[in-house]
Amino acid sequence: MMKKMCNIFKKYKLLFITALIVIVVGIIGIILIKSISKNHSIIKNVNENNYSFKYDSTWNLKEKKEDNIVLEHNSGSKINIQIASLDNEYKYSSIDELIDEISYSIQEQNSDYSLISKIKSKITKNDYDGYKLLYENEEKQVMVNLYKKSDKLVLMFYEAKDDYFDILLDSVHNIVYNFDVNESKFELKNEVKLKTSEASYLSNTSLDNILSSTKEEEIADRNFYVKYTLPNEAILYKYDTTFGQYQIKINDETIYINSSVSNQNIYEKLEDDGVYSFYSAYKNEEKYSNFKETLTKISDSEYLYFNSYDYISFNNEHHSENAELIFELDNNHIFVVKISSTDTPITKK
Repeated sequence: MMKKMCNIFKKYKLLFITALIVIVVGIIGIILIKSISKNHSIIKNVNENNYSFKYDSTWNLKEKKEDNIVLEHNSGSKINIQIASLDNEYKYSSIDELIDEISYSIQEQNSDYSLISKIKSKITKNDYDGYKLLYENEEKQVMVNLYKKSDKLVLMFYEAKDDYFDILLDSVHNIVYNFDVNESKFELKNEVKLKTSEASYLSNTSLDNILSSTKEEEIADRNFYVKYTLPNEAILYKYDTTFGQYQIKINDETIYINSSVSNQNIYEKLEDDGVYSFYSAYKNEEKYSNFKETLTKISDSEYLYFNSYDYISFNNEHHSENAELIFELDNNHIFVVKISSTDTPITKK
């Protein structure tokens, strides 16, 4: 038996050696491709106003738009990154609430795709809640990484032929890992000087006497959910989840209270071209008199702007006051409660 096997080996010796060489060369080739891709490629950085990412030089950046990036590989593989702004009805939904509609939309637009797997996952280095979807067709495999940040939906499509799909995965994962959608940023001056002082209030016993307790209210806008308290006497007169509008009736007069979230840096709001410019007409026009304004610092992230002025309308003299409580939410967002009145002073209480 052993002699027979030796004869077979001798007879097919050249064939065995050739096959072994092919296998070894193939393995070495795969190792070299991965090694070259991983260790010898140049890393390139892309930093735009609304996104940033890194990619290695085995990829070519073919398209770089505000909401779409396309990278192509010499193998014909492609990465397509899409950034979509969500409509109001979806921007407060979680990715779990959106995933079924998203996967259905992908399937509708790519009828030749067959869904292989759908896995909930943390996406990018920031660990956003998201999903990884894997599709295939007759020639290619497609991996989709998707997540939601604020009111933006990010979809990253990686498409490659079967022979290259696994080989390029490490490179693709690095692109996905480093991708991020940037918030709008405001450049602040090196030094911001604000002239602050204590506000001076008139007395209003009738108003103070009815302010006894508070109630909790809430708004959701610009991807912030804000809870705050108002006097119990503040009656909601127009419903809007993104903008609070209230009234307090006092004798025959009305105090108006509005709450809102603004996409603005707090110092941009407070400087002369910010909150003050809104009331510039009351400072400069002759029909308004005795204009006074103050800015009071409550803390590093809270300010109170207050003004008062007199004017004549239909031969009647009137006194108006405006107070704005301004709270910093982050570097690019503020929460503002504005109180306005005519002929009934706003008190400190």
